Amino acid sequence: QSYVAAIKKSGEGPFAGLADQLEADPTLAKDFYKHCVAWIDKFAIASHFLWGLWSLIQKLYSPIEFDYLDYSRLRLGAISLDGC
Repeated sequence: QSYVAAIKKSGEGPFAGLADQLEADPTLAKDFYKHCVAWIDKFAIASHFLWGLWSLIQKLYSPIEFDYLDYSRLRLGAISLDGC
């Protein structure tokens, strides 16, 4: 799997032996992948929320002509809480 190859390529650091473990145990690899995706989903929600909030603040205070309200709707509309 590509994520195992990426970990192997990194070589050193906290994930040095992880790639070998993931290749040796498919169940561990599947669980590791699910755990990573869950964390990524949480950070994506935080990113959408913060950019949406930033855009609302910019709508009130920025002198730049831009459709901040629409951008905020786009970012906040991208939040899906199904996985949380």
